Amino acid sequence: MTAALLDKGITANRKTVAKRRRMMGIEGTSSRALVPVTTIRSKQKSTLPGLVKRSLDQGQLNWVRMSDINYLRTGEG
Repeated sequence: MTAALLDKGITANRKTVAKRRRMMGIEGTSSRALVPVTTIRSKQKSTLPGLVKRSLDQGQLNWVRMSDINYLRTGEG
């Protein structure tokens, strides 16, 4: 909206335009969801053996050590 005002020759601050839009209840829309893709699923099933064997008993009550990698940057793009 700020760019449209500038095209018409009206100079307006971006933050002022955003404040006025909030006051008027005007919201922007997007045709696509902005959800990052972090996992590319393979079409074939994994045939790797389960090395952990789900041995979670560590000999202490209410204590288990676990870890997980949600996102790993590889530099491949």
